[in-house]
Order: sequence, then structure tokens, then C-alpha cells
Amino acid sequence: MNESSKKAIAFILAVAFFNIYALKYLEASNLFVQYTKPVGRIKDGNNNVHEINETSHTELNHHNPNEAYYELMKRMHFVFAGFDSSGIENLANAVRYTEEIQMTKNLSDITEAPIPIAYFSPKMIYSQSAFKEFVEMYPEADIVISLQNPILSFRTMYNEYYKHVPSSDRKQPESLVGICMGIEKVKVPFCTQYFYFHHFLARLGLTKVSYEDRSEEEIKLLDRRSEEEANLLDRQVDLSQDSKWKGRLFLVLNEQLVDSDKQRRHQVETDLKDFLRIHSNTLNISIPTQDDGILDICHISHVKFRHDLSHVGSRLVQWLKQYLLRSDRVVVANVGHFLQLLEGWISDPCSRTMHQIKQNFTPPLFQEVQDTSIQSNATDVHSHNNSLVERKDSNLVDFSIGGFAKCATSSLMKLTSFVPNVYMGNRTEHKPKEVHELQNGDIDGFRKRFKHRQKYFDGNGTRLINGYKNPNVLYSQEHLESIETYFPTMDLVVNVRHPITHFQSQYNYKFRWLNETEVVLPKPTDLIGNCGPACYHGCLKLTHPTKRENYQVCTENSNFHQALSRLHLTPLTTKDELQLLGYHNLSIHSNWKGRLFLSEIGQIGDKNATRKAIWDREYEKFLGLEPYSFSSFHSHKSHHPTFIHICDDEHKPVRDVLLEKAKSAATWIQKFLMNADRVVITDRNHFHQLLEKWKVDPCEEK
Repeated sequence: MNESSKKAIAFILAVAFFNIYALKYLEASNLFVQYTKPVGRIKDGNNNVHEINETSHTELNHHNPNEAYYELMKRMHFVFAGFDSSGIENLANAVRYTEEIQMTKNLSDITEAPIPIAYFSPKMIYSQSAFKEFVEMYPEADIVISLQNPILSFRTMYNEYYKHVPSSDRKQPESLVGICMGIEKVKVPFCTQYFYFHHFLARLGLTKVSYEDRSEEEIKLLDRRSEEEANLLDRQVDLSQDSKWKGRLFLVLNEQLVDSDKQRRHQVETDLKDFLRIHSNTLNISIPTQDDGILDICHISHVKFRHDLSHVGSRLVQWLKQYLLRSDRVVVANVGHFLQLLEGWISDPCSRTMHQIKQNFTPPLFQEVQDTSIQSNATDVHSHNNSLVERKDSNLVDFSIGGFAKCATSSLMKLTSFVPNVYMGNRTEHKPKEVHELQNGDIDGFRKRFKHRQKYFDGNGTRLINGYKNPNVLYSQEHLESIETYFPTMDLVVNVRHPITHFQSQYNYKFRWLNETEVVLPKPTDLIGNCGPACYHGCLKLTHPTKRENYQVCTENSNFHQALSRLHLTPLTTKDELQLLGYHNLSIHSNWKGRLFLSEIGQIGDKNATRKAIWDREYEKFLGLEPYSFSSFHSHKSHHPTFIHICDDEHKPVRDVLLEKAKSAATWIQKFLMNADRVVITDRNHFHQLLEKWKVDPCEEK
């Protein structure tokens, strides 16, 4: 570097340092006041109104105050606008304690101030009139909003509202499902409508300005289900059509505010300080961890309620990701962690999904049972071999024929009930039927069925076996939670079959009543999709015209591998396994400690007498039956109308969808489930051969 270059660099550095120190001197001398992003309007001593922009500097001449007198008018920088029970108040308090922003809860208190002003109104975003009034007054003010998982947010609000209310006067969560805002004569303090956060965020106008401009998919996510709800949402969203609000939106999740990871919390604080232009070193965001309070939201009786709010959470997450977060006026705290946490909102916070297991993430309310005192029924029997010992409540039932519909479950129930010492929960002798109390949360009713069978042995020393049949166990979160909570060692008997023939059997059986009422049957191609209880949006629903019965017939109901994976018998951690399972978001029930007896229905209806006899003996051994007390040779096929032949050419699109599911299911069962410790399979070679047939279209073999 030559001498002239060195002198040039030295000159540039000198000028830079001079400018820095000169600016600091001017600011320290109060000769300049910098107004941060939009402060609204000001007027000088001559009553001339000026707009203040984001980086404008106004010179103050303290030597002549009459000529340089400024009065702040309608000055507003930020609004902490929602939502209740999501940590927004604690967030506002942390900002107030920095003393760099003046926090007010009353618009009438907003006057001249030497620092930016923030308005704290956690219910403003709920109120159409309040929001409209605010926008008209402060169109450039930025908004800060904290969100929380709708289920957790409901629990917080419920506990807060009812903490001083006698238990006899408290409403059950299930009675608060629905809408309660914008309706006259509402008799509930709040409802699940409060937690449709996307409904209220939509009025900000950050996505589209009217329903006419919104895509069909976005409208579905905004969930216009009932006419009443649609009208309310229309009014909320219509408010955004001519919205004059031009500020920015800062979004943070309550889970981020209570994060135990110091590095992530620091990132959230840094993002918020940048948004608010706070120079304080730290933000002391203190949000106490809430205990269960008066509402145990994870109780088995609230499974359906949580499931309903999980649907809301699912649509909220999709709308945030597909629409709101794409706006260039939205700032998100620690966006990577933000998006990761959002994924957890589409599932139950009281249970885990396989994604959370893979990430070693524990949902906020999930508790894994570590009770080493839990023993299997067999252990109790061997250690107490007398007729006087009564069962523990957790060992009241030995097994359940738990799946799947149209997989020989009814035949197996009847054949098992023929064994003298087996009781299948039937209220009338030798007429066993499905038992539904557990999936309806009626634990007491379920126990009453087996009240007279509380001893392990009768007076003659004969072992008493208790069981029941319900083909939807693995499809029902409430049923699975009932089992793992109250009967964790109960064994499960599950049969599977080729998904293509399963769909045909489901269709012909479920719609037998529709044919009698001369209703046009749905086309099988219209049943490609999801219709089960785990469906969150875009669900297929077919209802009996007179009985109002919901027919759950669709291609997704043949995802046997996904349902079986809920028992957490396999690792659920590798990419290979998760791909085979279709990255589903069903709840995983790790607290179930029983065994699984798994069969392909080709084994039950096997024409090979030797193999069939082997299967019978293994089934007896699994249930603890006397040798040769059970026989499947009397099995019979049910007869019902045949409406479709799945091998007809017109059903090829349905078969193609089902074949892909069949291949994935067969591969997952062979590669993962068959290697699990607690899985019992008779004649594994034959079972494997039957699964291999799932990998081809059975119609092409004929």
C-alpha cells in the first residue's frame, strides 16, 4: 500500500469518528430528538400539524422555545392487543419495566411523553368496534400479539375465571363449545370461539381484503362451519376490507416466553427489543408455570373436548403458515422455533405424536407412567392362585378384540364367547355385542359390566377370563387413553387384511341401510380421503338420512399401520419408518404396557387344517385358555348386500390409492412391528407370505 492510499484511509476514518462523536454530542445536548417508527401527528407553536415518519429528526431550539414548541397529538407507537391467557400481560409488564416505553391501559391517558407510548388492551383484537376505533386513530401503530395452544389457552382462562367460583356453579368445558360473541342472550362467560385466533387475526387485513378475494382453501381454514358462525366471521373479516391499519405485527408464542432454553429465550427477547427499538440489556419476561388448577384438562372425560380444539389448532396453524406469515409486515420471534412449536398445536398436548418422539420432545401436559408396581394379569394370577383374591381395578379386564372393523372381529368375539370361562362383557348370555363405554369416557359403566367377575378364579378353581370387543379401539384416542390410564396391562387382539378388499367390505356393509332407503350411494372415488376421528380438515362425512349416523367409509380407514403405530411398539425415530407411516400426526400411547396378538384374516379363515389348528392353540395360550377349549373351525362369513365389486374397472383409481397404502403397511409390519418384543404372531412365515400379497393388486391376480 502506497503512502497516498494510507493517507486516504486515515482521512476517511477520522471523518467517520468525528461524525459519530458529533452525533452523540448533539443527542446528549438534546439538540435533536429522534422519533422512532410511526408516532402519529404533532403540531408546533403555530398549530401547524406535521406527520412524523420512522426516521425523521426534529430540531429543537431550546434558546427560543416559543418558536420551537411541539405538542404531541395522538401519539401511539405500539399496542399489546391480545390474546388473553397467552402471556401478553406479562410481556407488557416486562416492556414497561425497561422504562423506555410508557405503558397505558386507557386511551384517554395518552398525552405528551418523552418516550414512546404503548397501549395495553388484550381484548381489543376480539372487539370489532374497539379495533375499528383504534385503527382510525392510530393507523400506523405496530401491534404485538402473543398466542398459545388453544387447549392450553382454554385451560388458563377457565382456571382464572372459575378460581373463586364454587364447584357447583362451574360449567363443564364441554358446555362451552361453540360461539358466544356477537350473539344476544349468551349465558356463558367465554367459549371455544375465543380460541379461534385466526378468525380475529384475519381482520388485520394482512392476507386478503375480502372473502371474494380469498382462495377456497383459505376460506376452509377460516372454518365457516355453521351459518351463525359464518355470519360472525364474515363481519370480522369484512372489517379488514377497508382497514386503514398499516402497521407491523409482532407474533410470539407463549411457549417461547416460558422456554427453559436460555439461548432461545434470549433470541426471542432480542427480536422483541429490535421490534420495539428498546436498548435495555435484558427483558425480564416472567411468566409463572401454571399448575393444573381447578381444571384437569388431560382427564379422560375431556378427550373429545380436546379433540375439538385440536381441530381448531390444526386450521389455525395452516392459516398462519400458508397465509399470515407470508406477509412482509409480520415479524416472528425466533421463526425456526416458532414454526417447530406450531406443529405441536395440531395434536393433543396431553399425548405425544411420533414426530415429538423422534425429536425427544415432551408435550406440555404429557406425563409418562413410570409405575414399576404395574404388573400384568398373568403375574397376578401366578402369584395369587386362589379363588379369594380379587383383581385390582387395573386388571379387571384381560383382553380386548380391538380392531379392525370388517376384519373378522365379530366372528372372533362370538367364537371366544363360546369358551365357558370367558366373559365378553355381554349383558345377555351368549349374545356378546360391542362394548363402547371406554370410547365414550364412561369408565364406571364399563366397570359395572365386569363387577361380578372381579375374582381371578371361581369356586372350582377355574381361571376367569374377561374380555370385550370394539373394532375401533385403535381409531379412538379416547378409547386408547382410557385403556392406558385405567387398564394399562390389557392385552389387545387385532386382525388386519388387504386394504383393497377391506374397503370393499366396509362399503358394502356400511351402506346396506342406505340402499333400503333408496338413497343414491356415494361413488367409491368420492371416498378417497379421510373420514375418521383423527381427521382435522377436509373430512369426508356421509350421514344416514334418517338415523343421522356418520358412516366412516373412506380410503384412510385402511391405514392399519398408522393405527397400530399408536401403541408405540416400534421406535418411531428413523426416517425410513416415519416415511412408511406417512408422517401421520395421530396420538401415540406409550403408557400402554400390554401385549398385541396380531393376525392376518387369511390365518383365521385358513383352509389348511394344520395351520389353522396351530393358530387356535396359540390364541388359547395368549388368552390363558384351557388347551383345545377354543376352535375357529366354526367361523362363518357374514352376508350383506354387494353394492360394488372392487375389481370393476371403474374402481381402479380407488384401488391404486389403496394399493400404495397396502404396500406401506405390509412393509412397516414386516420390517418394524414383527420385531417388537410385545407382539405375538402365529406362524410368522405364513403371516409374512400373506403380507407379501398386499403388495400387489388382488384384482390383477384373478
